[in-house]
Amino acid sequence: RGRLKLNIELKINGHGRNLESEVVRLIRQADFESECIVTSLDHEAIREVARQAGSPRTGLIVTAKIGDATRTDVDVLSVNARMVTRDFVARAHRAGMEVHVWTVQDPEQMLAMIHMGVDNILTNSPEVLVELLVERRKMSNAEKTLLFVSDLLVGRI
Repeated sequence: RGRLKLNIELKINGHGRNLESEVVRLIRQADFESECIVTSLDHEAIREVARQAGSPRTGLIVTAKIGDATRTDVDVLSVNARMVTRDFVARAHRAGMEVHVWTVQDPEQMLAMIHMGVDNILTNSPEVLVELLVERRKMSNAEKTLLFVSDLLVGRI
């Protein structure tokens, strides 16, 4: 508890009756509201979770650039890393939302996501991300700035 957050993805397929209510009930029963986030591709399912008092934070999984996702009523936007820009992250943050990106495997892309200000990186290579973060902590502010400028110049961000 308190170190990692659990991401519970609702996959709405028409077979789960009252899935949203049941998930919220189980989260409350485990006293896990502050330890998790409920995400889904289905905006209505997320709205239903959010309507319930004492519900956990919610997130919308965004797979395509259709409209302005930062105008939705969620706590988190979970987006494909290929869709992320500095402007998108800034707009989401201004709207009070976190930006979680998936699925980032390449260390250079991980660094670019950090430079863009994303809040969470989902990866199948956590050891690579941890190593990158450890090395980054050892850097001076000047070294971090040079890396950022380098990413800008080569168009990674």
